[in-house]
Amino acid sequence: MKTGRDANRSGSYISECCLTEVTILHGQMFPRCPACFALTIWEFVKQARGYIGGDGMESKSIRAEVEIEIPA
Repeated sequence: MKTGRDANRSGSYISECCLTEVTILHGQMFPRCPACFALTIWEFVKQARGYIGGDGMESKSIRAEVEIEIPA
């Protein structure tokens, strides 16, 4: 997908120019590369976890996995 187009699915995409990975939601416009600010082509890498429900409907919630280490 090119900069300025809308994403047809939510997930992680990587820029062709700098190999920068970003997460784009379905319907969101592809940005310029955040590393070099160039117009670029975005390649789909993987579906974002927590976006698509079992009914196939897209959820607006984002599930984050965080590990916190507490010193003893």
